[in-house]
Amino acid sequence: LKKYPHELSGGMKQRLAIAQALLGRPRILLLDEPFGALDPGIRADMHELVLGLWREHKLTVFMVTHDVDEAIRLADRIALMRAGRIVQTGAAEEVYAHPIDLKAARFFCNVNEIEGQVESGRLATPLGNFDATGIADGLAADAAIRPQGVSLDAQSGAATGRIAARHFLGEVDLVELAIPGVDTPIMARVRTRPPLEVGTEVTISVAPEDVLVFA
Repeated sequence: LKKYPHELSGGMKQRLAIAQALLGRPRILLLDEPFGALDPGIRADMHELVLGLWREHKLTVFMVTHDVDEAIRLADRIALMRAGRIVQTGAAEEVYAHPIDLKAARFFCNVNEIEGQVESGRLATPLGNFDATGIADGLAADAAIRPQGVSLDAQSGAATGRIAARHFLGEVDLVELAIPGVDTPIMARVRTRPPLEVGTEVTISVAPEDVLVFA
């Protein structure tokens, strides 16, 4: 109450805006990228605050966001929009696990993309053969492999490669792998201590649940 508007922090302004919106006791609340300008710490606090308010006031809330983590954290249901049209809706786990197409898979995660050909219901790639049920034999298809599904510590794997680069991300390392037969580096999010050195030859395995195949 003792501060002028220009003296308020970003988090204070956001809390005030939400309080003003709730004064009218709305049944439906629209939030358009409400936390985009906040730093990570304040954003996490705001997430907890608004979740509590939504549940307390039994509000229906539509929130627009380009932040995938935020959508998954807050939403009961996600609607993925493209060119002004809704292309997929569902619970967060459902939309993440079963994206409608390759573009949707890219939106929810930075995936490794490898082309191959379907034979006998399987897509053959340099990283292994993956389930391609529903795609006719002989057709080309793309495997979208999530980086967290690529493992370097298995005793035996589907492929071998070399560590081309390593980026420290705190809890995990983002490793770039050079693999014969694959034009672009394969990205893996791994937790190995001590870290694997650049140039190390490694054996690579891929978790089937982290592979999506699209015609």
